[in-house]
Amino acid sequence: MSLPPPRYENRNAFPIAGLTKHYSAQTAKDIPAQWRQLSPYFDRIPGQVGRTAYGVVFNTANTTGEFDYLSGVEVSESAGIPDEFKRMRIPDLSYAVFSH
Repeated sequence: MSLPPPRYENRNAFPIAGLTKHYSAQTAKDIPAQWRQLSPYFDRIPGQVGRTAYGVVFNTANTTGEFDYLSGVEVSESAGIPDEFKRMRIPDLSYAVFSH
């Protein structure tokens, strides 16, 4: 399978919300299951903006190779998101965007 090359964008800060889970190098193979868990919510998340989904890796500053991963969507600032969702603000930066 061949993916298109990444494109680079500058974007202002925006909020996202979605499901979060903690992973290690051994459990990262389970990330697709997290996306399947999110799929019933897609287009029904209160305050969802657009149809783009985001995968965010965070809390990586450790020596164990563990990290947290959020699969989610952009939401409006005042969205009333489900209790099982985590809200995160993506800072304004330059990003590499990988379409798949």
